[in-house]
Amino acid sequence: MSRKQLDEVESNVNNATNKCERARLKYERISRILVSAKAGIEHLAELVNKIDIYKLDGKAAINITDDTLVEGMAQCVEKLKSLYQLVESDPVTYDELRKRSEIAATPGTRDPGFPATLALEKGFNKTSIF
Repeated sequence: MSRKQLDEVESNVNNATNKCERARLKYERISRILVSAKAGIEHLAELVNKIDIYKLDGKAAINITDDTLVEGMAQCVEKLKSLYQLVESDPVTYDELRKRSEIAATPGTRDPGFPATLALEKGFNKTSIF
């Protein structure tokens, strides 16, 4: 092999090594994001499944795995929509939550009994949630 051919091979190896390193870093970043998303969905499903009085047409809670992640998330969304509709249809509960949200939206105050405080402070409302 001539020197020119060696330089070309070395350049190709360096390019391939750099490309491999970029792909590895991208894979690690995406892998971390995926693990975090899975953990978040599992946590949400665990919390939503505790609300057993709002069952979805008698459907059992989906056990979250890699294969059932999407179905589990869809079930969480359906349960949360059902819960929201139930709360919205009850004027007493809806008014109480609205009062709590107004208190929570006041700077410097917090109502630890109302879990949607942060969402309301960030400007979410019933039309932007679903």
